[in-house]
Amino acid sequence: MARTSNSLMGAGIASLLAITAATAQARGNAPCAADNAGLKLPAGFCASIFSDTLRGARHMWVAPNGDVYVASQAGGRGVGHGGVWLLRDENHDGVADARVQLASGFNSSEIRMFDGYLYAENMTGVVRFPYKPRSTEPATKLDTIVDGLPRNGDHTTKTFVIARDGSLYLDIGSATNACQ
Repeated sequence: MARTSNSLMGAGIASLLAITAATAQARGNAPCAADNAGLKLPAGFCASIFSDTLRGARHMWVAPNGDVYVASQAGGRGVGHGGVWLLRDENHDGVADARVQLASGFNSSEIRMFDGYLYAENMTGVVRFPYKPRSTEPATKLDTIVDGLPRNGDHTTKTFVIARDGSLYLDIGSATNACQ
């Protein structure tokens, strides 16, 4: 499945990266890292580390104002944070200065914005809460959109997309890697 340009996936992502030089320069951020944060990228692209303190980061959504919303999973042995987080570059230097947990109490690997709401999956369904631009207030109530999905086996995450007409397409992984 293709991913949109503002969504990033990866198990155990330790760093969230600024993706293109054009985006960074347009927002007035600091220049890209001399070594492209250790990545080999094609001409015209560069990268820098935006944040490396949010453990368990999975997917993200970048708001028009540059705020980064991250779905996160708390892992075993205390690795990871879980829930939905807001990362903000307050002084416009290309590095997140603020880190706020907006929703907690669940693991998530997906985040999307649609029709004024932030949507996240919680391993057994999909929840949402109102998107409030520039707000750092935690969500007080999560609306459950989908519930009762299986949470067993090796693939418990439920990534999803929302079509322009509001249809929700949800991925439910297999219980095993080799169909034992």
